[in-house]
Amino acid sequence: MIQAAWSSLLRPPGKQSPEAYRAEWIPGYPSGVDAGIQVKPLDVDHQEVALPDGVSRRTLSRAGVLLALACRDARPVLEREASLDRFSIGAYCAMEPGPVDLHAARVMAAEPGADFARAYQANVNPKAYFHAMPSLPIAQVGIYLGILGRMTAFTHSSLGGQMALEQANRDLAAGRVRVAVVCGAFSLENPFVVLREARRSKPGTVLCEGAFCLVLRAPARLANLAPAEGRMERYGNIDTLMEMLIGGEHA
Repeated sequence: MIQAAWSSLLRPPGKQSPEAYRAEWIPGYPSGVDAGIQVKPLDVDHQEVALPDGVSRRTLSRAGVLLALACRDARPVLEREASLDRFSIGAYCAMEPGPVDLHAARVMAAEPGADFARAYQANVNPKAYFHAMPSLPIAQVGIYLGILGRMTAFTHSSLGGQMALEQANRDLAAGRVRVAVVCGAFSLENPFVVLREARRSKPGTVLCEGAFCLVLRAPARLANLAPAEGRMERYGNIDTLMEMLIGGEHA
């Protein structure tokens, strides 16, 4: 459980039934020992959902869109601090690199070498490489929220959320920032990340999409790190913080 001045949490409803994972651009995936991966996606159309002003959907991965949704209502909370000193607000984000354009990769792999240039021009979105940049989503959020202090993306595949909160705590305690925005997002858009998470999880685990945003004015204690007994839902790189925030909802 984390005490925060303000918080936002996006997660699938508890009553939502898991579904079998399918990767649109990889026929037959998953199969064999990886068949039957169960997931709970968020009911968010990342290509249509309304985003804050100044956020370009074409440059954001699905995880980046989920992060923007979790953070967009924090602006009124930060207005006073931003009016006094925008450099005193820091942002600490748990975000893995996004996927490459899997559709373009599949199409181009089947093209003969002589047609490579034509296939590249026809299938590769010039902005697609932005999706793989883990620092871009927090930069976009920082622009919208008016943050000019430290902004960092923590990309560790399992400890990203904890690392973001720990660094925010250190900066708050040392007086480097007066307010810290700690946030993160996990999505199911990258089939290789889904496969990795499924293989590192216990059998029967359900992988869930999620996002969170915390506004801290004092260091938050990171407690109850041990997963709850019998818990069978995981949120990838932000799992520990999501568990504590979900636990806080029911405290």
